[in-house]
Order: sequence, then C-alpha cells, then structure tokens
Amino acid sequence: MDLLAAMTTFVRVADAGSLSKAARTLRVTPAAVSRQLTALEGELGASLIVRTTRRLALTDEGRRFYEHAERTVHEADEARAAVREDRAVVGRVTISMPTAMVHAGLDAALAELVAGNPGLEIDLRLEDHPVDLLADGIDVAIRAGLVPPDSTTLVAQPLAMLDRAVACAPGYIRRRGEPRTPGELAHHDALVHLHAGNAVGIWQLHRGDELAAVTVRGRLRATALHVLRDAAIEGAGIALLPRFLVVRGLRALPLGGWQPRPQQIYALVRVESKNRARVRAVIEAMRARLMVVQDATDR
Repeated sequence: MDLLAAMTTFVRVADAGSLSKAARTLRVTPAAVSRQLTALEGELGASLIVRTTRRLALTDEGRRFYEHAERTVHEADEARAAVREDRAVVGRVTISMPTAMVHAGLDAALAELVAGNPGLEIDLRLEDHPVDLLADGIDVAIRAGLVPPDSTTLVAQPLAMLDRAVACAPGYIRRRGEPRTPGELAHHDALVHLHAGNAVGIWQLHRGDELAAVTVRGRLRATALHVLRDAAIEGAGIALLPRFLVVRGLRALPLGGWQPRPQQIYALVRVESKNRARVRAVIEAMRARLMVVQDATDR
C-alpha cells in the first residue's frame, strides 16, 4: 500500500472528524476514504478511529499515530510544493469571501487572473458566515478584522488595511438629527452587522489616543454589509461600513473627529496550500485590488 497516501487520508479524516468531509477535501468518495483507512489499520495492526453514529473519534493508538503522521504529511506537502506543482499558475483554488468583497472588486480581480492563466480554475464562494477551511475544502478564506486563529494548519496573510466610516443618508439626519459624539450614537437607530449571531453591536471609535466603545442597537441586523448599506441609503439608520461602501446617497459623519480604526483584511490559507503558485497568484491579485480600493478612499 502507499503508506504516505494512507497517512494523508487518516490525517484529513482526523482533522475533519468526518469521512464525508475528508472525502470532499481529498476530492474522492467516502467509500475510497473508508477503504484506505481500513487498509492502514490492517497494515498497523491497530484500530485508529472509532466510528460512532454522530462523529469519528481517535483511539489512543490513533492519537499517538496522528502526532507523527501529521508532521510527515505536512513535510511531504512542503517538499512537493518546493519542487513541483507550483511553478505554474495551474489547477483549482477554492476561495470563500464575504459578499462585501465583491463591492471592492475582488471578483473582477479574480476574473482577470483566470483570463490571463488558461490553466487556472477558481471556485468562488460568497459567504457571510465562518467556514471551516479543512472540513469544507477551502484553500483561501478572506477575513475582515478578526484575529487569525492560532493554528498549525492555517496561516493568515495580511492583504490590506481598509478605512471605515460611520455613515447615514441625509434624509435620516433631517428626520432624527445628526449625532455629534460617540455617546449620542447609542440613542440612534443603528444598522447592526451580525457577527456569529451577535445581535448587539459594539462600535469602537478613536480620536488620537482616545478610545470610545459604544453599544448600539437597531431594528435591522444583517450578516451582509451591503444589506446594511442599502438600508442606510433608504434612511433606516446609521451603519458602520468600509469606506468603499459609502457611496452616493450616504454621508460619512464627522462625529467631532471620532472615527472607527481601519480594518485589517486577511487571507486565511491552509498551510499545505500557501506555497502553491496558484494560491500565491490569487492572494497577490486580491492584495493588489484592495490596495487600489484603499488608494481611492484616501483621495
């Protein structure tokens, strides 16, 4: 048997906790994964995984084997990347990004990259909820403002710092008045960005070295920022938005000099994918596009 291939399958199953999820990552059938695991257990003469009705669990032998197998698989991936696949921008890259990134033109940047590289394929998933890169077979996930996880399987690569603003429509100001300080925002209708189901927004604003955290509430909450932008244009409330979403029909509020800090945009990448030329090309294309967006908001 191909021991390295079997070890790779075992590691993917252990990371995903599911045969079917590991099969999607490996792009094979669950039956093929099951056969390879059975063959590996026969080769080792030990049971590595206990199959329950709800989830897979490692046995004591499986945990010990995983510690060594994970290192071996990672090193093999690094060796392959150093000498092989990844001198040409070819193959498939699966990307997950928030819908707001379309309004920053990342979809157009990726389309241009595909047009210039006939051997490149991109699966683009627009998702306004957290995803599991390993379990869902994602190569690159775009994250905004979230602290990257401390993980041996993922690496965060900074793309750009994007300015943000607190904004609303002129019609809202005529109806409700203009907030002049951070504290006054708590008495206005906020359009709240839902993070992992959190229905309460805390907006952090700064002025020089001063920091203010304001708890805002509103009757409209959404996971997608462009939904909040459109609601703000309709006069439904005040939104905290990336500057590139503050379009005609909205006004950025001065708030006496208090403003949200710029937001760091990351590309979260699976460790085994980071050195692949196609992944590097995708990341550089998105980074270049976001730098153009930031330069435009600086003017």
